[in-house]
Amino acid sequence: MSITKALEAKGKIDISQNKPRTAIIFTDSRISIDSIRNTKNHSNLIEEIRKKVTSPERANWNIEVSWVKAHVGMVENELADRLAKAAASDSDGKIIFNRLPSRYLISKIEEGTKMKWQKEWEECAKA
Repeated sequence: MSITKALEAKGKIDISQNKPRTAIIFTDSRISIDSIRNTKNHSNLIEEIRKKVTSPERANWNIEVSWVKAHVGMVENELADRLAKAAASDSDGKIIFNRLPSRYLISKIEEGTKMKWQKEWEECAKA
């Protein structure tokens, strides 16, 4: 997930003064933001993000996660999309499902099921 990569990159910033700072992480994934905010969500990835945000080395940091609209022609967003797709695929370009959030897979299954049901309904109505 790009949020964990952003937190890792922020952790590498070497700032000598110990003054309060703000880091804003932009993502086009509303489901990620909702998952982080949902205190009932205890998936490994979400817990990892929470741990990175609240760890002792994050003292004096205010970390915000902000949503941005996807594919609005921002070079950075296009790069983030390519990196996310690369992270979810192996070297042959095949999708590795254990690297994808379960909610994404569930939504794809639901989408496919609805499309199949709609097609069957339309064919049944013509008969």
